[in-house]
Amino acid sequence: MSPSARAQAHRVREASSPIDFSSPASTSSTGRLFPYGSSPNSGGYGSYGSSPKLGSASAASAAKAYYAKLRYSDLYDRDEIEVGFLRDTVGDRRRSGAEAWSERVQSVVVDISFEEFAREVDSNKGRASEGQGLGGDRGAHRKHTHFHRVKYFKRRLGGEDEGEEILWEAPPPGRERLAASGSPSVSYSSSPPLSLLHGLASLRAASECAGAHHSEDVLPDQAWLLILQELEAKELCVACSVSKHLSGLVHSAPFLWRRLYERTFGAQPEEEWSARVVKHVLCKSERSARKWLDSAPSRKYVGFQSTSVLSMDDSHVVSGDGQNLRVWVHKTDRRIKTLKGHTAAISCIGFDHQHISSGDVTGHLKLWSMDELKNMRSMRAHADTVSDCLHFQSLCLTCSLDGFIKVWDIGQAHPLVLTLEGGERLYNLCAHGARNRLYSVGARILGWDLETAREVCRIEEDGDMVADPNVYYGYDVDVWPGTGMCSKALANNGHLLASAGKGIVNLYDLRSARRCCAFEVAGGAGSFDGRGARGDVAGLDLDDWKLSVGFKGGQEITVHDVRAASSGRVAVDPSLTLRPAGAPGKRVSCFSVFDSYAVAGLEGEQCFLWNFDRTHIAEGGSEDEENRHAQTKGKKKKKGRCPKERKRFPKRTTK
Repeated sequence: MSPSARAQAHRVREASSPIDFSSPASTSSTGRLFPYGSSPNSGGYGSYGSSPKLGSASAASAAKAYYAKLRYSDLYDRDEIEVGFLRDTVGDRRRSGAEAWSERVQSVVVDISFEEFAREVDSNKGRASEGQGLGGDRGAHRKHTHFHRVKYFKRRLGGEDEGEEILWEAPPPGRERLAASGSPSVSYSSSPPLSLLHGLASLRAASECAGAHHSEDVLPDQAWLLILQELEAKELCVACSVSKHLSGLVHSAPFLWRRLYERTFGAQPEEEWSARVVKHVLCKSERSARKWLDSAPSRKYVGFQSTSVLSMDDSHVVSGDGQNLRVWVHKTDRRIKTLKGHTAAISCIGFDHQHISSGDVTGHLKLWSMDELKNMRSMRAHADTVSDCLHFQSLCLTCSLDGFIKVWDIGQAHPLVLTLEGGERLYNLCAHGARNRLYSVGARILGWDLETAREVCRIEEDGDMVADPNVYYGYDVDVWPGTGMCSKALANNGHLLASAGKGIVNLYDLRSARRCCAFEVAGGAGSFDGRGARGDVAGLDLDDWKLSVGFKGGQEITVHDVRAASSGRVAVDPSLTLRPAGAPGKRVSCFSVFDSYAVAGLEGEQCFLWNFDRTHIAEGGSEDEENRHAQTKGKKKKKGRCPKERKRFPKRTTK
């Protein structure tokens, strides 16, 4: 057979045989979809024919790791992130040869929002847990479900003119093909945040003329280290996440994290701490702070009117207005019960998961069961107003204006366990559980060891921080009509101890028992009812990074960053100011802060709630739900129908 005849026979056999769609050469150039306008011969994300290359397990693992980083961290706004996802499209059937046919399966990279991709991942997890893996193989490939099709994560930098930024890209990179597609300008260089490069425009232009491909080539490592030293924790993490060069530079210079820790907390980290531990502590503190400082809280009115004292935890609020003790839920505004029994105004409240304690201005203390919400015991605890009560472990501690601290064991027949003499009016208590210490504040701060019942600390304070009750109320009083923390307040976070009174806040280092800083709160020194007496404390809260304080007569709660207070560096201007919306002229009489929630009691109004946890918006607290509640308020609730009784045998329908 001649060569031409053999070639003709070979072409006939090819035409009559089924087409192998596993080969990219088997699909015509007109039948393929190439994203971004690339040619069939260009490198990039694999073959985009009938059977696309979906990527290796290592690339899927990397995509899954970066997805978790974006989802569970606050480095970027997830609304700005898009995912390049490889989707399959099915075309018309195509026949070739005898009894051979197939469907044209084509793949194209599409941009979907991060939230849509997250929902698809969660739905795939649900199907995999039910034994419905991809292709009905009962859970096969569960580990990398959906992530083998991820080609990149990118972030929109603003408008269309500002372009986009690739955060992560699956290997092999397709930068040449993407640049030739004519799409909007996209930054593919491993560059640091744009805020770092605003001052380097001239150097960048010079580097482009010299042929430099990456922004890191503009400056030497020593210059980058000087820039990185000025960044905060979040910015430093962003720089490491977008640039391998900067990430390696930070990894090789652990002193960056230690200097940032010293600048943030005002003290050196522990010697045995590695750079990784220091970074973890910094990032944890930064996430807690950014939850309050960077988010717009949801706000609404909850609770009862004219609340004068309240205390809260993650699920309940116990408040007092007049002689009534209220138990309710701040997230849903569900009112559980009103406890009655006090014959005078309630002055303080404390509770844990088992008991509630409440004291009044006549010195009586009542103990309630949290489960049954019934009164367990009533007693005359003090000779004067019970100014504060505190639950510590299984004990209840109270202090009074009579100058005594008493420790009660609720489960005993004779509950009084210990009496400590403060020698002066006492206004507030706080406990340090790790060291088993109790602190009380009057004209001075006293520290007590609860194991030995001895005084171990004494801190003198200015007399200007204590209000004279006669001046405060404008007439002579024999017994102070307390409304909670009537003159001064005390709080601690394990390292710092804070006291507040008459617009002044003092911070003390518990390790050295010395005052590290003091400042006057703007608005806290205002007159009370125009009588010239400066407003006393409405509430004081101190946690790992912030101090929240409010003063009676004021209309706001100020939040201060006190992480660097040990070194004496605290900004006088508050980092955040909380003002009740829609209640002009209403004064804050008390407030309490727990985790991401803050609740304030207002004079003549309901309590006001701020919710900073955007992932768990207060149930029933959105405006739409409030409108629906207002619309359905006057409608009667339909009676529930009784379920039909299921019979053993079905009813016959045949004749």
